[in-house]
Amino acid sequence: MSVEHVSQDATVVRTAGDDVCRAVIDAVAAARGVRPIDLDTPLYEAVDPDALRALFPADGRPSATTVEFAWTDCLVTVADGGRVTVTRTGSR
Repeated sequence: MSVEHVSQDATVVRTAGDDVCRAVIDAVAAARGVRPIDLDTPLYEAVDPDALRALFPADGRPSATTVEFAWTDCLVTVADGGRVTVTRTGSR
């Protein structure tokens, strides 16, 4: 996985074998400027991790699905087979 920063936003590009939930957590933490362990709300409070993994499997299969949800003052978009883009929406 690689994380790209654009101001307070972040994008994680997954490769085969990368877990989509881990990519979301890493991207949100990067956008917020904190360590993943320091995120104040668990991912499962924003989205069902099992459903997210079912839509974007770690085997790298392409997917035309897009999922968007709010989590910890961020708008998270998972698309293009698992590319995770995070845009800060709050001031935290």
